[in-house]
Order: sequence, then structure tokens, then C-alpha cells
Amino acid sequence: MPDYAAGFRYNMLTPFAMNKNHYVVGLGEILWDKFGETKRLGGAPANFAYHASRFGHEGLVVSAIGNDGDGDDIVAELERKRLAHHLERLDSPTGTVDVDLTDANNPVYTINTDVAWSVFRRSSPTSIPLRSNRNSRCPS
Repeated sequence: MPDYAAGFRYNMLTPFAMNKNHYVVGLGEILWDKFGETKRLGGAPANFAYHASRFGHEGLVVSAIGNDGDGDDIVAELERKRLAHHLERLDSPTGTVDVDLTDANNPVYTINTDVAWSVFRRSSPTSIPLRSNRNSRCPS
């Protein structure tokens, strides 16, 4: 992409991005992508809220995690990233996806089922912060 195009896109986003009156709520899965012993935070709604926060919006992740070490690690990672979250703790395990990179050109994903975010039912409207804000955006 030519330099002038990159600058143009940045300049178009800047006024909106710096407006802290807009909230972006990522409602849905949050999980760990596991590459053997290494894991990375994943889940499209959580990633979307995080990247929106990097553009200056108020991001909020709404999901469910298990009462387990992976759930504790998700909370710690979100706090490290300074990303607001509303996470319900459930008896189901925290979501994970096992990623096999044996064949570098063809990764294999095993999505583990019956996990917290997949059985999550939305909280009562009053328990989710920012729900009544007219500037909220909620991709799910």
C-alpha cells in the first residue's frame, strides 16, 4: 500500500478514534489458543474489543470463563492489557482451542466444546456495565 493511502486512512480514523464517548462491547467467546505449552488469548469478540481500545475507544469484554487456572489467567491477561471485562465464572472449563502446527502449511485446530463461553447465557441487563449508554456498540 502506498504511503499516502496509509496516512489517509489514519487521518480519517483519528477524530472518531480519540472520542472516549464510544464504547465497544465484545460479547461472546473468550478462550486460549494453545500451541503445545504456549497459549495466546483468543476469541473474536474479545480481540475486537481489545483492538478497538487500541484506537482510543472504551473496550469491554463480556463472556464466561471457568473456575480454573485458565480462567484466572484470562483475568490476569485482560488486566495486564487494561481491558475492561465482565466475566461470569461457571462450573464448565474455560474455553481452549488446541492448535497443531506439525504441518506448517496446514494448521489443525481442535475446538474444545462444552466450555464456559459456549454455555454462557447473557446476564440480566442491569448487571452489564454500559448497557444503557446510547453510544455503545455491541458486535456479537
